[in-house]
Amino acid sequence: MSADDFTTCLALNIESLSDTTSDTSTYFHTVNVSASFNEDSQYIKITEVSSVQFSNDLPWIEIYNGTGAAVNLQSYSLKTRSINMINSSTSAETTFSLPNKELENGEYLILQSKFGDDFLVNASVNNPKIALVGNASDEIRPYWYINGFVELLNSAGTQTIDFVKFGNSVQEPVTPSQWQGGNAEQIISEQGGSLKRELNATDTNQSTDWSYSVFNTPAGPNNINCTIDDDEDGIPDCAEQQGTTFAGLPLYEWGARTSQKDIFIEVIIWTAVM
Repeated sequence: MSADDFTTCLALNIESLSDTTSDTSTYFHTVNVSASFNEDSQYIKITEVSSVQFSNDLPWIEIYNGTGAAVNLQSYSLKTRSINMINSSTSAETTFSLPNKELENGEYLILQSKFGDDFLVNASVNNPKIALVGNASDEIRPYWYINGFVELLNSAGTQTIDFVKFGNSVQEPVTPSQWQGGNAEQIISEQGGSLKRELNATDTNQSTDWSYSVFNTPAGPNNINCTIDDDEDGIPDCAEQQGTTFAGLPLYEWGARTSQKDIFIEVIIWTAVM
């Protein structure tokens, strides 16, 4: 039995056989087998795809490492649609190499379209929650709109690790078994939304694993499924209730309430080495 299209296999353990060896038609009539699959060891999973509204937006995908060990992003590549930031021309598919960066087991990370100057690029190296994706030699960047796909591949681009397609995309994964049936729903052209894998990261390689949310939850669990934000502070009301979190952040404990506009500021201090 195999979890990765027979790149590796697990041996079957024959637990019981029926009847006697003198009659093979009954001897193999009932065969119980088992294999120890660890769901978390099967994939580095794509867990969220951001919405895009404008051509100069910086789209991102979220990935989750459940392999049981740290992995280096250099072992993988990312294939999706792309845009040339100089002239806004688009391409149906581009494969991007990923940077030399460790992703710890059990952690989320954002793969974001590359932006900014060398200082910001270098700063991202020390941020465990983000990695910038884009060719150093040009301005080609990952980009999609309401329809598209995202495919995580091995570094050689010969095997699909995870895949999702949405809207009216007709893209197929390199490894055909990584997607069956129709597409996930179209991503709405707006700021702040995302296409999310279900909270428990179910991976049946089908559209039912995914749903659109008006609130994205970058670099954290997809635990927001409400749509109401009565005080219009960008934080859903369901994440401003006691005992809740927003992508794992305890905003209520930090003072968020449904009846007020809440603003949280993160201060990062960079130390320059001379």
